[in-house]
Amino acid sequence: MKNDLLGGIPEPLGENKGGKSRLLLFSLIRNIEEADPGQTLLKSRTSPHVTASPGATMETRDRVKMMEASMERLLRTNTGADTKVATLVGMNTTMLAVLAALVTRQEIVSIWMVCLAVVAAVGLLLGLLFLSLSSFPRTSRPPRSIVFFGAITAVDTATFEERVKTITDDEYLDDLIDQCHRMSAIASQKFGWIRRAQMAWYASILPWLMTVYMLYQK
Repeated sequence: MKNDLLGGIPEPLGENKGGKSRLLLFSLIRNIEEADPGQTLLKSRTSPHVTASPGATMETRDRVKMMEASMERLLRTNTGADTKVATLVGMNTTMLAVLAALVTRQEIVSIWMVCLAVVAAVGLLLGLLFLSLSSFPRTSRPPRSIVFFGAITAVDTATFEERVKTITDDEYLDDLIDQCHRMSAIASQKFGWIRRAQMAWYASILPWLMTVYMLYQK
């Protein structure tokens, strides 16, 4: 392109003057290319040897905010699991109470009815066992933490105050990461036992209904 531009310019008189003119024009074109940001951007986009710079990593403060938000979500998840446990416990105990009241008041003469009552009772009792395991407290604590209540109460007030005042952003971030991992494991265990309790409850519904119906018919 430079040759085309130079080719269209008339040659000045004299060989030395022509050489100086060409050098001056080359310098002018180079200065324009270096000063033009649009030209530089175009080169960076079209050049096959230019690689994109990696994205900036998150700062420690941003990571802390992210993990604090994750901890809040995990707390709500565990609270939802506890609410579900309370609901299922109420339903299982009510069904067991109804079954026990009807069985003690009526005379069971059929083996079929006995089998149905036993299956219903076993399913409801298993459901209560699984729900109890789901809500069982899990208090294993890390050695040094300013978040988990077990680690906080394991030291005196002065030691806890010193930890809070001397902790760095990276140490606090590590503490939040550890707590989020622990809470995730607790939530997974809770919902695993709740799933088993629901399966036992579903298995007991039909025999419970049939037992109650037959006892009412007597």
